[in-house]
Amino acid sequence: MPLTQLASMVNAVPGNEEGDVDFIRRNRYRWSRFGFLDLSKVLWDQ
Repeated sequence: MPLTQLASMVNAVPGNEEGDVDFIRRNRYRWSRFGFLDLSKVLWDQ
């Protein structure tokens, strides 16, 4: 999944104002550790 598509999905969550690419990059390892995000499934350069 391209990072931009993931950002648009996160931004679509009600009550989330920070769903941009930088927000995802800052939180990716924490989300991965909790099992919310599989880092190998995201295309980080797109």
